[in-house]
Amino acid sequence: IGWLAGINAVAIYQVAIQIFNYINMFLSASESVLGPILSKELNRNVEVGKFIISRMSKYAFWLSSMIMIMSYLTVPWAIKLLFGHKYDVSILPFYIILLALPFVGLSMPLRPAFFAIKGQKHLLKIHFLVTAIMYPLAAILTIFLREINGALGFAIMFPVIALLAWIFRALDIRKLLGSMPFQLKHLFVFDKYDRDLLSRIRGAV
Repeated sequence: IGWLAGINAVAIYQVAIQIFNYINMFLSASESVLGPILSKELNRNVEVGKFIISRMSKYAFWLSSMIMIMSYLTVPWAIKLLFGHKYDVSILPFYIILLALPFVGLSMPLRPAFFAIKGQKHLLKIHFLVTAIMYPLAAILTIFLREINGALGFAIMFPVIALLAWIFRALDIRKLLGSMPFQLKHLFVFDKYDRDLLSRIRGAV
């Protein structure tokens, strides 16, 4: 970014990505808890492991989507309250980067699943692939958009790469487990299991 758009663009992007990383810490914590559970279940019963991946993908997607909406409503206001107008130029890149959050949520159960089935090489391959896609395209976008905001090129690529990473991970998981652990349409279906879970949560509260 610095080479293409200058040091100021680097600072703008760093502020935006740092705010995103703070918000994403909630999902990262869930991933560390899910890892041992998936490892145990996938080694004992693949179908149960797939069920856990399916449910966690669904709940992580909706949780991350709600966090995204709340962040859109509150973070810019909080930044202005705490720092005045010092970071105003970082708000637009932050808005764009934040679009990645639902895809990060969908990917959350897949990473520990790869480790559980000894598929770390697939994760490494995907990482190199999305990196090879991201930097050239982000550089091109930065060149065209640097007069508007030098951080926009890489900010735009952030949700695109999050989507691609999820797609590549889902396709590889399908190969490794023999079938897709979940279908997108199930994200929007409120079934008996969801109702029972909601009832248990209400009962606990």
